Amino acid sequence: MARGHKHYTLVETLITIVVVAILASISIPTYIKGMERSYNRQALSMIHLILTGEKMYYVEASRFVACSSGTGCGEALRIDLPVQRWDYAVTVANEASGTISAQRHIPGKSGGRIWKLSFDPTTTEDSAANCTSDDGYCKYQ
Repeated sequence: MARGHKHYTLVETLITIVVVAILASISIPTYIKGMERSYNRQALSMIHLILTGEKMYYVEASRFVACSSGTGCGEALRIDLPVQRWDYAVTVANEASGTISAQRHIPGKSGGRIWKLSFDPTTTEDSAANCTSDDGYCKYQ
């Protein structure tokens, strides 16, 4: 039998597995936080896009329109909303004010984080949405 072949010992293999596990335990939560941050930014961007659409609709019709991502927003506000991760809705309290909300949609789970922005004809695009029903990721913007 030739002695020139070197094989890894069980201890060396276990040390390698432990190092990889430690790196994964650090990088996976960081990756998830980064993804949730981008999802939050997407929701906030869409809320402000809906606000712009509502204000344009208000100029044309002298009222705001209620809609949701599944019904009405595309036609009334002329916006194409992505619905993979968020459910968007506009509720109108009266013809001159309302609330835009975006609720995080996670398959197999109920609830989730909700971003809300109350608006009226004087609301600017710089207005900040508030996070309610925090699932731990509201702070990542």
